[in-house]
Amino acid sequence: MRRTSTTTTVALAAIVLLIGSACVAWWGVGDLTESEVRDPTYMFTAPDWAAQHPDALAAVGAVLLVAGLLGFGLLVTRRIEAGARTRALVVEGLLVADGLVIGFVLRLLTVGAEGASFTGLTLLMIVPPVVVVTALLLRSTIRLTRATT
Repeated sequence: MRRTSTTTTVALAAIVLLIGSACVAWWGVGDLTESEVRDPTYMFTAPDWAAQHPDALAAVGAVLLVAGLLGFGLLVTRRIEAGARTRALVVEGLLVADGLVIGFVLRLLTVGAEGASFTGLTLLMIVPPVVVVTALLLRSTIRLTRATT
């Protein structure tokens, strides 16, 4: 029972880290729509609430990021064996970096441009590796729970 609850808690902390850092990256990159274009075309449009309240999205993302960092850190120091702590902290840093890349890619996919834009190339060349890296990081995060105390 304890291992299952630890696995669930670690996976939840990892997902919170990904979502929080993606929201912060989304806000940090900002709108990349070309301003000279009168009627831009979009591959994907950003959600209305994200476009209308970017500062609120950044605040929620920052709170989630801090909560994920603290939660993951507490799990590492209290429930993971000492030998696996360094590996857990590396995975934590990689999860934050992956979330930042996800936020950046999402901004690239919502760029308004004239005619065809580079978002198709982004979709084909960047999204598959990001999905694979995210899946591997989540798997590594769950495997950390095998080293529970």
